[in-house]
Amino acid sequence: MSNFANFAVTDTEFWIRSLIIAGVVIGIYLVALWGAMILWTYRDAQSRYESRQVWVGAAALVGLFNLPGMLLYFAIRPQEPLIERFNRQLEAEAFLGEIFKQDVCTQCNAPITDSFVACPYCRAVLQEPCASCDRNLRAAWTICPYCTADRGQAAAAVAASGPSRTPVPSVAARRPATGGVSLTQTQVKKPVHVS
Repeated sequence: MSNFANFAVTDTEFWIRSLIIAGVVIGIYLVALWGAMILWTYRDAQSRYESRQVWVGAAALVGLFNLPGMLLYFAIRPQEPLIERFNRQLEAEAFLGEIFKQDVCTQCNAPITDSFVACPYCRAVLQEPCASCDRNLRAAWTICPYCTADRGQAAAAVAASGPSRTPVPSVAARRPATGGVSLTQTQVKKPVHVS
């Protein structure tokens, strides 16, 4: 208690030490805050820009100008990170893909339509007639959606009843375009059917 009694509020040596300690603590805090702002800016720039020079430039802007540099970076940075922009573009492409969906050949990925029996590019068989109802079926279907006949059983029944029929679409001879070559029906190659 005697030491406390000797302490005076006007003791200048105590206040000088206290101010030095407070100054050091505040200085360390400000340096740590400055470093954290630089690191955060660098990482945020990484998520918003593709160029390494922009990442370093943004961090240098905050490193040189501190809080005003940070406010300037906030003003000029893009609103959304690269990953969000990429995801938004993917969603837009998927949406447009659904709107303008186009069938493609299972063999060569060439554009086709639903009415094609064979691919005009690689000659892959796309549709075969149903053995029961004679409607065209896609090669991957296991049953006929029109008459619900099982394709395996219907094909076996047709094979047992007689010779297999090979439907070949007829190709009409067309007039050649200016400077073109005209093909006759015998010159057109017929599609190969796989059973």
